[in-house]
Amino acid sequence: MVHKMKKGTIKEVQDLGTMWAIVVEDSKGKKDTIYGDWRPMRDGLDDAFDISSPDFPYVSGEKIRKNVIGKKIKYTPESWRPVD
Repeated sequence: MVHKMKKGTIKEVQDLGTMWAIVVEDSKGKKDTIYGDWRPMRDGLDDAFDISSPDFPYVSGEKIRKNVIGKKIKYTPESWRPVD
């Protein structure tokens, strides 16, 4: 099944160990969660919003709060991308 991309705002990024989750709220206030393997999710967030840190675990909670939370994205249950 192909899902149509929706627009939303990132509300939370959750590090669940081997999985990561991005909580997104759409324009109607409905929250969705996008799950994915930690490395592609981390790398995608870093490429789009710069969350890297030189210290283990190589991501910055402060940068996630500052650079990611509140950003607009297009998403499906399986994928996401920044809004141009």
